[in-house]
Amino acid sequence: MTENYLELNHVSKVFQRRTGDIVKGLEDITLSIKQGEIIAIIGTNGAGKSTLFNTLTGYIEPDEGSILLNNTDITKIPQIKRASIVARVFQNPSMGTAPRMSVFENLMLASKRGKKRGLSLSLNAENKAEMAEYISQFNLDLEKRLDLPIEYLSGGQRQTISLVMATIQKPQLLLLDEHTSALDPRTAKQVMEMTHKMVTENNLTTLMITHHMQDAIKYGDRIVVLHQGKIANVYSKEEISSLEIGHLHELMEKLVEIEANAS
Repeated sequence: MTENYLELNHVSKVFQRRTGDIVKGLEDITLSIKQGEIIAIIGTNGAGKSTLFNTLTGYIEPDEGSILLNNTDITKIPQIKRASIVARVFQNPSMGTAPRMSVFENLMLASKRGKKRGLSLSLNAENKAEMAEYISQFNLDLEKRLDLPIEYLSGGQRQTISLVMATIQKPQLLLLDEHTSALDPRTAKQVMEMTHKMVTENNLTTLMITHHMQDAIKYGDRIVVLHQGKIANVYSKEEISSLEIGHLHELMEKLVEIEANAS
């Protein structure tokens, strides 16, 4: 692992409500992440998790601070230009895909992201055979559904395709935005295992927002706790190995209690 592959240096972002009140989305976030590291992000609603991801994708620009990815300052790079190096998988399996296009068309769109070559030239038998072979490893019969509109897939199948689309170009940064929370427990476990396989085999630097404490402990190299836009705690790999799920649940309950008393 390379030190400081992703660096967030004193990143802050504030929002103004219609009432005129100022809300701190992120406050002085400083974090260094190694290449290939998996960071689990946990926190209560409004902790700043989505704001952090929106800042990393370029959807919003921080008011202060900088973001360096692979020694390049991406702080002000627009979202559309960041799409080829920063990939995001959303909670809703419907997001991140073109529902009326076929599975094969969606996969080829993802493989050509950021490239000038048109989609039509890529929709050939050779590419189709390669995609069928690649997705057959997930044992969901997706290779038999390449011509099916993606909106007809099950949630687990669709989220698997979303993962393949996000990782097919081996992005410099992968963001997993509660990507298993909309699935039933059995499917969520299967998708999480596939996710870990993809991430580790491709050595992808990954941030994963999750409410499943067991996943945070099992798959996270570190766990970052966000609270009211700040980093409240960071658990190292060594600390994670001795953590129990109940400890994290207790921490989350305390944070909820703090927010309730403050409101």
